[in-house]
Amino acid sequence: MGTVKEVEGLDGILKALKKLEPKTRLKFAKNATKSGAMLFKNKAKANAPKLTGALKRGFGVKAMKAHKDRIGSMVVIRTGGARTKGQKKKNDDPFYWYFQERGYYNTKGKFFVERAFDEKKNSVVKEAEKRIASDIGKYNGR
Repeated sequence: MGTVKEVEGLDGILKALKKLEPKTRLKFAKNATKSGAMLFKNKAKANAPKLTGALKRGFGVKAMKAHKDRIGSMVVIRTGGARTKGQKKKNDDPFYWYFQERGYYNTKGKFFVERAFDEKKNSVVKEAEKRIASDIGKYNGR
């Protein structure tokens, strides 16, 4: 279960990236998408309802598998699996996050992830542009 949203942009920066060697290009692009995803993650985490705190602790950012023409990062909510160090109790698993996001039977959804996406959509692109520009500036200045 999940929601997939894509943010597009960065056309001007892509031209500058194409001039770099492939490994450096990949590194800069991954760093930029991760910094943009962190903005979105922090906003979604702030919007999330707090029942046990498990939901807020479950947020994370992962790099997507790189394809020829796509590089990205995704915000995830870790659920299921074995108990980890960060879990305070045995039942500290935010499996219920989707029910809180979309609602369930007579319960209305809180749409905390959707609201975070709508609020931060433009700033994610600006943050990614800023990160790539600073990385390219550092690379050219060395």
